[in-house]
Amino acid sequence: MQRQTRFSRTLAMIAIAATAMVGMLGMAGPAQADTAFSVSGTLTGKPSATAAAVPLAGVRVFLSGTAGNNIGAYAYTDASGHWSISKVNDSSSSASDVPLTAGTYAVQFNCNDANSGSCNHDYVVEYLGHTFQSSDSTKVTLTSANPTATADDELARGAAVSGTVTTATGGAVAGAYVSANPKGGFSNAYTTTAADGSYTLDQLATANEVISADFTDYVHRDEHGFPVTYSTQWFNHAATESAATPLTLVPSATKAGIDFALSVAPSVIGRVVDAAGNGVPALGMDPLRFDPATDQFVSPNSGPYDTNDQGYFKLTGNPGFSLDQGVAQYKLLFSDYLGNDNGKPQTRTPFETTWYHDASSFDDATVITLPTSGNTDLGTVTVVPHTGALRFIGNPVIQDSQSQDGSLTINGDAPSPGTATRTAQWNRNGTPISGATTFFYAPTAADQGTVLTVTVTAKLGAETATATSAGYNVPSEK
Repeated sequence: MQRQTRFSRTLAMIAIAATAMVGMLGMAGPAQADTAFSVSGTLTGKPSATAAAVPLAGVRVFLSGTAGNNIGAYAYTDASGHWSISKVNDSSSSASDVPLTAGTYAVQFNCNDANSGSCNHDYVVEYLGHTFQSSDSTKVTLTSANPTATADDELARGAAVSGTVTTATGGAVAGAYVSANPKGGFSNAYTTTAADGSYTLDQLATANEVISADFTDYVHRDEHGFPVTYSTQWFNHAATESAATPLTLVPSATKAGIDFALSVAPSVIGRVVDAAGNGVPALGMDPLRFDPATDQFVSPNSGPYDTNDQGYFKLTGNPGFSLDQGVAQYKLLFSDYLGNDNGKPQTRTPFETTWYHDASSFDDATVITLPTSGNTDLGTVTVVPHTGALRFIGNPVIQDSQSQDGSLTINGDAPSPGTATRTAQWNRNGTPISGATTFFYAPTAADQGTVLTVTVTAKLGAETATATSAGYNVPSEK
């Protein structure tokens, strides 16, 4: 047996000590984890006006970010009315089940769901704080110092209305959309009519409810093949929400006789043609409507609206907007996305983007006015195949967002051809803002008193083109 020297014995002792130290470190556990954020609560409701509140099972709880935050998540209450959310989905990055982070959130409670158990449509859809809009609700705020929050609530019992929807000539309207919202608020309850035009709409608030009905007939079409759209009507036979008669309702009771008689909506029609006069199918038309409240032309909540197989387009009533109709004014953008014509994708050379009528920019586009009755024919809009370099038809415009409180958005960016992809970069006093690369931007304290611009970059194959907006002056209190 080989004998150890004093030096080798010393090395062995050091090795044993090191091994023991590693073991003790392992026993101490992993390094401290990141802060775990969560929001939880308990929901109750009264089965009747005089009953005690009981837990509500199966209520859908939706947690959403505010001020441009694109995250959201939902959970359902259990048998004891309890719910908890610690993971969310981020629509800006398409990420799902990511840990909840510090921030401010709105919480909505909804019994109008297939999994709604004990709710049974007896309670209103509301936000924390008993409001019907996110902007008015009580928010929960998570910080590293306070990573958890509690959002308990007792849901209010709802009321109901019933009635019949007919055409102006008295014919029953099956499939009409009937909705309700607090006066000046957004729709939070809806239903559709039965074959005889009848309906019952529940989960309504008890004060200042405004009821409306609208209908699009996909069975009977006009001479150009478009569905027949009827103008939205508010109770009691009002043409705008501001003229509607609000209802005061009784919880757990149904108010009958809320009837509607709908008329065909006025419209603007036209046809997109090529140089030979042939109709161009599946070419996108974006109607930007003037909003008097913000003094700006705003994009619709849906679209674009493609030309049909004969190249016709039709603008009816109030597409994609939640605004009073009044005198509706629009600017129209025609852009070729090479869409589908009856399921068949287009293989043509894309046409040049154009503002109506042959305008060089969003600002210069011709304003058209929707008639109060009947139809206005704009005639033809001639488009030509794209040639030359990728470019923008005018510069983008910064506007206040209609969909995200406290945020700015981009409008009027029109690359030609429309098949180009687009990215955005927001700038502060001419310097790019790190991470501000979406089409929405929520100004921060660092932006107060500065000038914001946004640069949109279009890309098509190896080609790129850029366009930068005019400056947006951020007030000191923004």
